Amino acid sequence: MLQKVKPAAIRAWRASAFVNWQVGGAEDSPSQVSPQATRAELIGSDVCTAFGLTARNHSPVLALCRALIEAEHNPATPLDAYRGDVLCLRVRSIGEGARLEVNTKGTGFIAHRAVRAGPLVRKTERAGP
Repeated sequence: MLQKVKPAAIRAWRASAFVNWQVGGAEDSPSQVSPQATRAELIGSDVCTAFGLTARNHSPVLALCRALIEAEHNPATPLDAYRGDVLCLRVRSIGEGARLEVNTKGTGFIAHRAVRAGPLVRKTERAGP
């Protein structure tokens, strides 16, 4: 049998579950918890645009998230990527999207690295002049 739980009881449980919870914090203000999603347009396979910014990359939505962060947009803002009228991809927050990149096998995500190390190359001795 299911029991109905009053919203006040849920809020009290939430307060006991989070050590850093404070009255007047993000939990009390829905506008701070889930800002309105940014709409981005996917064009082709390697371009994504929003707010006049254009990202051209093999993973354009994640590149656009990084560009939006650099343009000082709120990292908690969700991003919805559309192709025409069809929602193709939803990113929970542009801050999370900016920290990701597609792994080399194309089967998942890894942490984004701004600088990649090249392959190790063994130094060879040069022949005389």
